[in-house]
Amino acid sequence: MRSGLREPRFNDHPDRGCSLHSSCLECPRSACRYDKVRSVRRPPADMANRDENIRQRRAEGATIKEIRAEFVVSNNTIYRVLATKPAKGE
Repeated sequence: MRSGLREPRFNDHPDRGCSLHSSCLECPRSACRYDKVRSVRRPPADMANRDENIRQRRAEGATIKEIRAEFVVSNNTIYRVLATKPAKGE
C-alpha cells in the first residue's frame, strides 16, 4: 500500500456514490465516471505511416501549423517526428 493512502475500511468518508449509482463500492459499472479517460494509442504501423507522411509534408514545404491541422497532433509531436530518423523500411 502506498504511503498516505488508507484502506477503505479505515476511511472516514462515507460512500455516497455518484449520480449514476448510490454506492461506489457496489457500482456495477466497469469504469468509474470520475476516472480519467486514457487516450487510445495508435498501433505502431499507423504511427510509422503517420510519421512518414509528416516528414513528406514538411519536405514539400508545409508549415508546422498546416501539418498540425492536417494530422491533428501537437507541435511537440511534429518536432519529435522531424528530429528522429525514419526507421528502416520507411
